[in-house]
Amino acid sequence: MLQITSSKFGWAKLSDGTRLSYRVAILTVKTVPGTESRPIGPLFRVGTIAHVTVEYCPEELREKVKDKPPFKLEPSVLTNSELWEVVEVLEYEPARETCLYQARDGRVYSITTEIEPTIVARTLHFRDEYGNPVYFVRWARKDTVKLAGERLLREYLLSGSGHTGSSVQALPPPLQRQEDQ
Repeated sequence: MLQITSSKFGWAKLSDGTRLSYRVAILTVKTVPGTESRPIGPLFRVGTIAHVTVEYCPEELREKVKDKPPFKLEPSVLTNSELWEVVEVLEYEPARETCLYQARDGRVYSITTEIEPTIVARTLHFRDEYGNPVYFVRWARKDTVKLAGERLLREYLLSGSGHTGSSVQALPPPLQRQEDQ
């Protein structure tokens, strides 16, 4: 069982004046075989995808690429370092998504994935579908796993968010922890 409980977009302000917006999505959670009986819970493989879009781009950069061909994701373009230049990330806010996941040990875990940009490269040799330069982003990803206490499950259920396909309401009660009593 995997249930998304919250999602927050992130943003980055770049040295060329561009502002990027991005999101991370948790697609799958799998238990690492052989770790199911650990006292702190199993290890998880969290499958994610990130999407980035240009939220704002200065007009002078849009002007430079207006007659350039549309970008096609091809190895020859990505590996040609003469086409790309690194653009400094001046400020950013990470994107994050949190889910509840019921593991085979019967416990419910709150898993949060957070991403932040570490390196951004730009090409002025192509344009995106909206007439902006093309940006390529390297991410730092951080996964946090916690036991989902009764308080978290109760707040989630009371918020009315648990009304999609795999409902949290069908979960067995989690183990009681000191701070939940």
